[in-house]
Amino acid sequence: MFKLLGASGLIAAATMLALPPDNPREASTVATSAMYAAAIVAVPRIFETSGEGVGSTFTSIVLLMHMLALTGKDEPDVARKNEADLKSSANSLIAGVLTFAFLISAIQKKKEYYSTTAASAKAWMVSMLGTVLFLLPDIPFPADSYKGYLVRQVQYIVLAYVIGFFISGIVKAYK
Repeated sequence: MFKLLGASGLIAAATMLALPPDNPREASTVATSAMYAAAIVAVPRIFETSGEGVGSTFTSIVLLMHMLALTGKDEPDVARKNEADLKSSANSLIAGVLTFAFLISAIQKKKEYYSTTAASAKAWMVSMLGTVLFLLPDIPFPADSYKGYLVRQVQYIVLAYVIGFFISGIVKAYK
């Protein structure tokens, strides 16, 4: 596992050294591609502890789709829109976790075969914690800068993981 992460890091570093220093867009694309490759490689290991395959599969697919859509840097209008969309997604995820946990609790009182488990609660807690720590804070860089783009890509990776944990919590609530 860690060998694959190290290998993808070495490939990214070698590619960065081979790129001409006057093309920051290409360097940004290579760096974000390496981040996504490492995140995809780490998915099975991270979800191994939860023992849930649906969230892991979802996370891998989302990360791969984001990786294929990398541009290296967004135009100013697109960057501001993406930044706002990320905040909106984070707020929606928090609302979804709280709503789903409330509904499961309400159902549990009416029918015994529905219950929320400690495993599903832990998955939802990880999801909310990741959202609060990584997605809600404002980044200190302009939205249309390369640094802002790189930080936003890290936030997209975290968003894919926390949605995967949210889905894992839903599946575990009904097991």
